[in-house]
Amino acid sequence: MNVELKVVEGGCNERNTLINLSAKQDQMHITCKTITGNRDQASIGVGFISFTDMNLILNGSFFRGNNTDSPETLRDIEVNSRVVSGQITSDKRTNFSDPVIFILEHLKEKSSSHVVICVFWNSTEGEGSWSRQGCTLSNTNRTHTECSCTHLSSFAIIMAIQEIEDAQVQDHFPLQVLTHVGLTFSLLCLSLAILTFLFCSSSRNTSTPMHLQLCICLFLAELLLLTGMDRTSNRIGCAIIAGLLQYFFLASFSWMFVEALMLFLTVRNLNVANYFNTRKIKTPHLCLFGYGFPMLIVIISAASKPDSYGTPRHCWLKSSTGHVWSFLGPVCAFILINSSLFVTTLVMLTKKLSSVNANVSTIKDTRLVTFKAGAQLLVLGCTWIIGLFQFGSAAQIMAYLFTIINSFQGAFILLVHCILNRQVREEYLRWFRRMHKPTRESQSSGTMSTAAVPLKSLKDGNTLITEHSVVTQNTT
Repeated sequence: MNVELKVVEGGCNERNTLINLSAKQDQMHITCKTITGNRDQASIGVGFISFTDMNLILNGSFFRGNNTDSPETLRDIEVNSRVVSGQITSDKRTNFSDPVIFILEHLKEKSSSHVVICVFWNSTEGEGSWSRQGCTLSNTNRTHTECSCTHLSSFAIIMAIQEIEDAQVQDHFPLQVLTHVGLTFSLLCLSLAILTFLFCSSSRNTSTPMHLQLCICLFLAELLLLTGMDRTSNRIGCAIIAGLLQYFFLASFSWMFVEALMLFLTVRNLNVANYFNTRKIKTPHLCLFGYGFPMLIVIISAASKPDSYGTPRHCWLKSSTGHVWSFLGPVCAFILINSSLFVTTLVMLTKKLSSVNANVSTIKDTRLVTFKAGAQLLVLGCTWIIGLFQFGSAAQIMAYLFTIINSFQGAFILLVHCILNRQVREEYLRWFRRMHKPTRESQSSGTMSTAAVPLKSLKDGNTLITEHSVVTQNTT
């Protein structure tokens, strides 16, 4: 065994002071308040022990499981860490208000098909068994696992790894494929929209900077979601990815709100010429809200609960701690506001169109306006509300519906703001012709250079005749 002991003379100056102990490659973190209990002591002691090869004796066959993961649903159960034990001088050794944190080294690298369970040796049940009661998994990667336990004694706190046939992963495989295909398609459409807003002069108006910022934020969020969501091997890197995902998606919804607000103001002031130019609404002011508000939320969220970024399976906010509502709360607020502005805008637009001469408002125009109105729901992110209903028996259906619909958000941004714009379509056509013009010119020049060699020439007086040209020379 490997042991580290610490004695603190004079008690704890601050009861929240953290005492760190390590043995071999395992660690234990415990507060002074946990060691002393409710009594002030002249000196306090704590010990941490790491046993070598004890995992071979108290192996995985002693694991009894519980209602959610009984041994019948698991296979290849094994203890994949050294057995550790903690000792303190206090009489109270259970129901700690501040849990004891154990960071245990894996004896074998954890693969993606393994599940990690934090357990302790419970000698009160028969011959003794591994139990997970009072111990929860805080974090894990390929080499280490962090366990949080509300009790401490001479019992061992260990980690058990079970390789299981995860039916849920198999069931979700089509959804994973659909998600990757949908995100790739959306990224392609968003990249085309970004290039259009940057280089197409026909698309530039007072709303173009807002469209561009929305596309950039969505592009970065979806690219990070596609490439970094499952990179959980590095804990710090995973937490950074989770924070960036939270920021870029919140920034996307901020710009969706700006889009909805500007659309509302445009329709309400259709009779006012150059409304936005007279109000001098500047892009830097909008950027202050579009990028500053999400940054404020992420900073407050990360400062309050930094350990809530990153889970064992995904680089995202932990739902078990309720911290995911630091993202869902603002998103729900944006969706509610955007939906209200959209409905109000649609009502005002309907009234204004009904007052227009019937000869002007044709059936074709009405259909186009109706289609654009429906597409605007996706542009403003209102369909994200489907993601809140992924529970119960309809969870899988709602997950597929949410993935399919929101995969077209980038496509509808490209369609509404670019393709359905006649000037932009004409610019696309000019770009296409410009791309093919050099090819045709090179082919033509190649043909002319071959034919430029005179096969036959005749000089008749003042006229030079070839097979390709006739040149008349004037003489005096």
